[in-house]
Order: sequence, then structure tokens, then C-alpha cells
Amino acid sequence: MLLVLIGCLLGAGSPGQAFDPASVYPTEAAFTASVAPLRAAIERNPRDVRSRFLLGDAYLSAWRLYRAGVISYGATYDRPAEAQFRAIIRMDPNHLGAHLALYTLLQSRGEWEAAEALLPRLLSLSRDVGLLAQVGAVPRPPSPPQAPRPQVRPEGPAVVPPPDVRFRPEDYFVIVDLATGLIYRLNCPHLPRIERAAFFLIKWEAIAQGYRPATGPCAP
Repeated sequence: MLLVLIGCLLGAGSPGQAFDPASVYPTEAAFTASVAPLRAAIERNPRDVRSRFLLGDAYLSAWRLYRAGVISYGATYDRPAEAQFRAIIRMDPNHLGAHLALYTLLQSRGEWEAAEALLPRLLSLSRDVGLLAQVGAVPRPPSPPQAPRPQVRPEGPAVVPPPDVRFRPEDYFVIVDLATGLIYRLNCPHLPRIERAAFFLIKWEAIAQGYRPATGPCAP
């Protein structure tokens, strides 16, 4: 789900054939095999932050699939996911991805006070344009708008295009201003001041809860 964006946040190559967030592993044995390369990388280098983040994200993804009834295992996978995110934060207090993932996990468990305790630091990191630029998360200036091409109506029955499943960074890591209900891109350097916020790993989850995308330079 987040491997492409994680690559931007961490700026490193793939650690080998490992967990694929676009796949659903039908058995716990298959899932365990998929994360084995990540565990091996961490055993070789306990300070391998990237492998720890990927491992935590793998457990978090499986836990959410279990809660959705998609797989029959993973009821307690939130615990190893939390352990990896907290270990990363201890090693790198400026790791935005780990703070955001941990905040989302705690919210998903209903631990609102624990999540709220992370919010000041998370907001500080998300507004640090210098930090975001270092990890390549600040988007490039948009290209000049182009004139729309004239639409030609085809003859015969309408053709329904296939769903667009391309990865878009703006679909991930969004922040919601609870006072206005507006959704913003988290890595936008022009975020307005937000006193009370909620974070979502995926934009569509926020929309499903009734929040609406903001307009302007930070539109998701």
C-alpha cells in the first residue's frame, strides 16, 4: 500500500523480495515467509530503520485486513507493528513516517489519549519544510496548465474505462482539520494552522468518514 511513498520517505533501495502490500497472504505461514527478509535484515543491522518501518507497515497492514474480515489471522499484529514504530522513533526522533503510522495505529485502537500525546511532535515534523525536502517529500511546483483537448464523442455504445489504479502520492498521508472538516496533503509546505487534527494513511479513508478535500495549493 505504501511502499512507493515509503521509498521517498527513507531514500533507500528495496531490501530484497519482501512483503508486498498489494498482495493478500491467505495464510499466516505465507505472511511470515514474506516478512522473513525484513527480519533477517534487522538481525544483521538492528539500526536498519528502513527495514523496521517496512516490517511495522507489513504487520499494520495485516492487522487491518484481519479487522476487516479479509484474513483469519493477525488479531494481535498491532503489537509488533507498534514495537517497530516505537523502536524507530527511539533511534530517529525525526522520522515522520513512524510518528504518523504510530499515531494512526493508536487511533485505530481507540487509544485517543496516547494518540493525542503524539500530536504536537507529529504536527511539528509535518510543518518542517526543511526535513520534508531532505527526504524528497515536498512536491515539485505544478506544471503550467494546458488547454483541454476537444472531446470527440465515439460512435456506438459507450466504453467504460478501467479504474485508474496508478500510485498518486497525494492519495496518502493526509491531515484533516477537525474544525473545518477539510483534508490537506500532509507534506504541503503551505499548510494552514491546524489546532485539532486527525491523520489518515489514505485519503479515501478520510473521505469515507465525511471529510472533504480542501482546495488550493495543499489540496489532496
